[in-house]
Amino acid sequence: IKMAQAATEDKTLFAPYIQQYASQKSLSWEEVAEHFQIESEQLAKLALCSRPQSTMLSGGILEVADYVGMERSQLKAFVIEVEGRETATKRQNSNQLKNAIKTQSRRGWSWNFIPMLPKKLGWAWGAVILLTILIGAFLFSSAGAANYATLVVNQGQATVVQTNGRNAESVIVTGDEAMAVNSGDRIMLTADATAQVRLIDGSTIDLDPGTEIDVEELVIDDNNYQVRVKVLAGRTLNRVVTV
Repeated sequence: IKMAQAATEDKTLFAPYIQQYASQKSLSWEEVAEHFQIESEQLAKLALCSRPQSTMLSGGILEVADYVGMERSQLKAFVIEVEGRETATKRQNSNQLKNAIKTQSRRGWSWNFIPMLPKKLGWAWGAVILLTILIGAFLFSSAGAANYATLVVNQGQATVVQTNGRNAESVIVTGDEAMAVNSGDRIMLTADATAQVRLIDGSTIDLDPGTEIDVEELVIDDNNYQVRVKVLAGRTLNRVVTV
């Protein structure tokens, strides 16, 4: 455990995300292991594993779970929760920065805050700082954007057709597996399958057996909520958390 905890600065590993989870839940690493019903040695192995990208949920995450000896569904739930908290934190930071800029704008900006500088130079430095703040606000806003959703197959089998330019690739997702889906993807369920599309804000789209949908648009950030799904066959049930 101690060796794994020493790796919490390496963002490519699971270690910093386990530490983040433990801090948010006010748990020790041993208590985190107990929460997931695994041994401390297994948690240490997980901490030192490379963390796959979200688009690898159906592949890399499952390989890590098998290597550690952890339930796949538990590890997927952990990754999805950590990603959701990361996005929420970035969105909160973006809102705080925007509110600070608005508050200062109402009060009026004063660029002569460096008494040793000439007035013109003070204005020049003020313009540079304002530009830096605006760029930072834009970057924070972009970081809070979510242009993907998570497809979770409850039972049966789903086929996801991913379009990349002119090329299309089909990915099979079976029961108790999950993967990230993006704008332009097509999801097709077999006659015995059920699944759910989960958006980053908590909204969900339940897919009945035999359903086929096109994800035409998927943009969720501080300024936009554009989710457009075309139902080609079958039936869906939408649960919207925010509009």
